[in-house]
Amino acid sequence: MKSIWDNLLVRFSVVSLAVLAAVAVSIAVFVSDRIEKDAIDEVIDHAVFETHVMALGALTPDDFEGPMAGERLDEFDRWLRSIILTDMTAMVKVWSEDSTLIYSSEPGDVEEDPPHEKHLPAALSGGWPRRFIQGTSRNPAAHAAKI
Repeated sequence: MKSIWDNLLVRFSVVSLAVLAAVAVSIAVFVSDRIEKDAIDEVIDHAVFETHVMALGALTPDDFEGPMAGERLDEFDRWLRSIILTDMTAMVKVWSEDSTLIYSSEPGDVEEDPPHEKHLPAALSGGWPRRFIQGTSRNPAAHAAKI
C-alpha cells in the first residue's frame, strides 16, 4: 500500500505550508520591530521639540551670562521639573554659545571638559541632541529621552 507521502501533491502542500509559515513569521517580526522603532522615534521627537520650545520660552538672555545660581536656578529648576521632566524626558542640559554649562537637571552634573561633551557640538550647531534610555520593563514610563 502506498504511503500518503508518496503523493507529490501532499509533499508540495506540506513544503509550501512550511515556507509560507516561515515567511509570515519573518514579516511579522520585521513589521513589529519597525512599528516599535517608529513609535519610539515619534515619542523622542515630540519630547525633544516640546522641551526645546518650552525651555527657550522660559529662559532669558541674562540666563546665558554664566551658570545659573541662586534664586534663578531654583526658580528655573522648579519650573523645569514640574513641566518638562516627565516620564518621557529624563534630563535637560542648557549650554551657552561659549560651551558653558548653564543648567543641568542632574544635580552634581559638573563637566570638567565641556568641549568634549558628546552632545555639545549638535547643541551649539542648532541641533537638538538627544539620547534614548530603555528600561527593562515594557512599561512606557521605564523609557525616557535625555535632551
